[in-house]
Amino acid sequence: MQRSTRIILIAAGLFIGVGLIIGAIAASINKARTGNILGLGSLDMTSAGERKTVEINEDFSDVEILEISNDIQMIPTDDKKARVEYTDHEDIGLIHNVEVRGGTLVVELKDDSKWYDHVGINFHGFGKEYDDKPLNVYLPAGDYGTVEITAVSSDITVDPIKADTLNITVTSGEIKLDECTVGNAKINSISGDMDLSKVTASDIRLNATSGKLNLDGLTASYVKLSTVSGDMSLRDFDSKSTDINTTSGDVSGNLIGEYNISANTTSGDVNVPSSSSTGNPMNINTTSGDIDLR
Repeated sequence: MQRSTRIILIAAGLFIGVGLIIGAIAASINKARTGNILGLGSLDMTSAGERKTVEINEDFSDVEILEISNDIQMIPTDDKKARVEYTDHEDIGLIHNVEVRGGTLVVELKDDSKWYDHVGINFHGFGKEYDDKPLNVYLPAGDYGTVEITAVSSDITVDPIKADTLNITVTSGEIKLDECTVGNAKINSISGDMDLSKVTASDIRLNATSGKLNLDGLTASYVKLSTVSGDMSLRDFDSKSTDINTTSGDVSGNLIGEYNISANTTSGDVNVPSSSSTGNPMNINTTSGDIDLR
């Protein structure tokens, strides 16, 4: 056996041995804590959680939400007071904090779970299920200041809301906005799609890596759209000034009003309306994506 091959085999054996030791330690800890020697996997064998509702009695103008994987829904309510519905898993250290802090309604998930809570084998459908009910934030009608939502893998839905600023950042979840009126909006996602319906904004900027941008009835003074491979669909699109950038995503849809369009692509096809020198400026840049606007 060659010396290099012997070294590789020894190293592989060491890695396997270390992995078995870590697994045994995690299994022992989980056995002591939960009676389940197989571990907790993605936590859905541990706790059904406790559903809670908090009524907000203090005044606030801003909203800040920090979540990990539970879906987030912002829902209008006819009540005069806001309320928040969520699920806590106190036995494993997943606990929400809900409070009004300096005029801001803060809803944040504090993850105090241990590393071994996430190690083990998960057989979905056996034992207790991890509660995946959404985090619901009910807001009375009114004009809000800054609404900021940050999450990892949550789907986010924002129903009719009026706000000066709307900032949303999510890694892989889908984002849906319906009949929202905002001043400035910045929405960022890596792999989740964005669906906006009848949104009105002064300045709106959407950035996605591989997610699609589906805009239906967007009205804005300025729009900036950016994707790498995600397609963009613009339906009844009405913007005073627009910048669109994508690498391989297609751009399609229909425009409201007259536009002065500058469309640039390396290998994609281009089909756009005739430009008007006095029309709303629209700059489109893509490498291999097609451009088809009416």
